[in-house]
Amino acid sequence: SNHPNATAIMDLKGAGVIDGYPNGTYQPDRFVNRVEIIKITDRGLGVRNPQGYAFPPFPDVDQTQYYWPYLVKDYTFGIVGGYPDGEYRPTQTVNLAEASKILLNSAVIQYPGFVVNDGVSSNPYNDVPSTEWHAKYFAKDLEFGLLDPDSSNRVYPNQAVTRGKLA
Repeated sequence: SNHPNATAIMDLKGAGVIDGYPNGTYQPDRFVNRVEIIKITDRGLGVRNPQGYAFPPFPDVDQTQYYWPYLVKDYTFGIVGGYPDGEYRPTQTVNLAEASKILLNSAVIQYPGFVVNDGVSSNPYNDVPSTEWHAKYFAKDLEFGLLDPDSSNRVYPNQAVTRGKLA
């Protein structure tokens, strides 16, 4: 109850978006991986099933795991992709730039008219140059007040995202 993200965590739990671990904990300071984030964003934003499915071609994913339906949806919609080596890396920790992209791409699918514009003309934050691939996502984060920059107007896009921060 004294965690900085406790209210958001309890709101999402109450809405059925997030689950805890079998021992009854949420572990808000634990890092989020690439399959946990797609499950949470799909449930939170209500990403619907696509009309047709594009089965992910990743050799490092297991179709029998809980995340498979979420990965199929997100891959089909173009929310997520793999790495140049062809892998998805399901257990790899997500950084803030990747999390921002996944969350906002999910919102684009769910909400008609919601757009993440290309061509950012100025740095959204002091550590997010407008020339970076993720600048357009951070510009949208700034527009909606989704992040809390530090006193130097930095958000640290390469930092690993915790379960609490994601909530």
